[in-house]
Amino acid sequence: MGMLLKVYMHNGWRYVRPLGKIAPSAIASFPFGRAQHQSNTEWRDEISGRYVVPQNTQIGKSAINPIHGSDEGLLLNSYKTAENNPSSNALTNSSESILYGNALTIRIKPGQFAGFPLILCVLYGEEGEHEREELLIIAVQDLQIVTYYRQRNAENKDVTKTHTGIYLNNNDRWSSIGLNFSSSDGFGLAGIYHKFTYHRLNIEPLKEFNYFWLFDFNTDTWVEYENEEEITAFNGGIAQAKVYSNALSGDEFGTLLGEYNDNDDQGVIYIDKPSGGVLAEIYTETKEASAGGGESGGNGSNNPPSGNGGSGDNGTDGDGDNKVNIGGSGNQDPLKPDTFCMNSED
Repeated sequence: MGMLLKVYMHNGWRYVRPLGKIAPSAIASFPFGRAQHQSNTEWRDEISGRYVVPQNTQIGKSAINPIHGSDEGLLLNSYKTAENNPSSNALTNSSESILYGNALTIRIKPGQFAGFPLILCVLYGEEGEHEREELLIIAVQDLQIVTYYRQRNAENKDVTKTHTGIYLNNNDRWSSIGLNFSSSDGFGLAGIYHKFTYHRLNIEPLKEFNYFWLFDFNTDTWVEYENEEEITAFNGGIAQAKVYSNALSGDEFGTLLGEYNDNDDQGVIYIDKPSGGVLAEIYTETKEASAGGGESGGNGSNNPPSGNGGSGDNGTDGDGDNKVNIGGSGNQDPLKPDTFCMNSED
């Protein structure tokens, strides 16, 4: 018995789907979990097997840390600079970084950088000269999703900013969101799904849509916006990024994201440093943990999360790996700011 198929084309990218209404299926998937961090496969598409960032590069490793007490989610670009700006590692600038698709679902927990637009993804349109492609930046600023649009061959500062009025969860909670990059009217940010609601935005200025990349620019493109702080790479928790070939409906986004509870895992992110011996709170200066365990604390804002922290005697963190020794029972007081500042390369 045969099946009717339709071949879709997207600027040289082709995919096949059966005719008729079917459930959406991901064409690229990046769990961004502890298992992927341990196997050095954070940037490998689980569906195609393709690495979108060259495997085992030192810069890629230094930009990501596992989240303490959680198997799902990683921390991207974890430390402030000496000027208290978001840190940034150039993970992209490679043709391998290109992603294709018309919808994205992702879970994020943005960093606490008031005023800084943190790039969630960048959509590339018409090709320009001297790396001045048409592009639309989708970013998070003060928990609000905002966009920046620059026409092909425009000046760096010739950028149009749009406030969406869509705010992510606060109180250090994860946000499960869905983004549509296209509609019957054009390309850009057609709509956002968040908090069980689909918001039609129709921010679709792109003349065409070639590809996109997550969390940063794909090339050495530079974009400025009036007197605002630098538009920078995403800093914060990332998890479960999936790309879809077609734009999705609100109900489809709801089905795909309904399995996640954004009320779980509240609070500031702590990380397990692969070098061992360190439990660090993000966005603070840190120092090496002492060999002995500290006094136990609760789960308030000044204490690291308890739960699956491991014993300091065997050097595990509760996941069976030997990458970190946080000492004591695993719920010692968090490390206090000190004169020693750890860089993400440590």
